[in-house]
Amino acid sequence: KKHAGRPQKQPSTLSKMLAHLEPPVEFEAAARDAAAAVDQAAKRAFGAEAWVLPYGSFVQGAHMCGSDLDLCVHVPGISCRQRTTGRSDNSPQVDALRRLMHQLSDDFEIMETRLFKHIRVPIIILNFSSASGHVVETDISIGVDCDGVRKGFLDRLVRSVFARAPRALPLVRVVKQWAKVEG
Repeated sequence: KKHAGRPQKQPSTLSKMLAHLEPPVEFEAAARDAAAAVDQAAKRAFGAEAWVLPYGSFVQGAHMCGSDLDLCVHVPGISCRQRTTGRSDNSPQVDALRRLMHQLSDDFEIMETRLFKHIRVPIIILNFSSASGHVVETDISIGVDCDGVRKGFLDRLVRSVFARAPRALPLVRVVKQWAKVEG
């Protein structure tokens, strides 16, 4: 509450440092543009029934400038993982990722592909260059449900915790920054 005649409290050095960890609006806009571009590519590759689901730190609200954007693509007819002879066989997901890569715009640069049929989760790792000059690392997998759970479910729970306890978010960002610096 503001009280008449009482001087306004100035933000502390710690508050300023914590605010510095918040991503700029241009970075967030670049991430939205990357997600929209992947959604368009998915629709070109797999039809109008395909769609993109973000998960991870962006959904949690705990992302920082430079955080990667985690996306999974729903492709009709392809489930998360299939087992044959006791081993995972992700051939449909690998094939779908290859098909998706051919539909991506020139705004994306392929950085790494993990396209092995026996890997737990095949992904492609891309850099998206936005019109604002921000680069967003974009990690893409196929399938929005895994082992009966929708990807991003836990992230949405974390976001609801931050809504109830907003002071926790800057502390999470400090820990993330520390982990990034310490490797």
